[in-house]
Amino acid sequence: MPPFLMAGVRFLVAGAIVAAFIGFTRGFRATKAQWRDNALIGGFLCLGGNGLVSWAEEKVPSGIATLIISAGRCSLC
Repeated sequence: MPPFLMAGVRFLVAGAIVAAFIGFTRGFRATKAQWRDNALIGGFLCLGGNGLVSWAEEKVPSGIATLIISAGRCSLC
């Protein structure tokens, strides 16, 4: 399965489950502006945060990728 498709399907399924849960428990009323903003930020996070790591792991072993990602994180974050 291609890495971007794998990551995209994973996030779509998770988002649908969370949205359904919120819809059934408290009601889900988002405005158009909220949908737009969340889609934009979610797209950047999925593509930049998860998608590029998935793509890079085709070229680099997952253990090395884990070390690079963990070393790049700020200790105060």
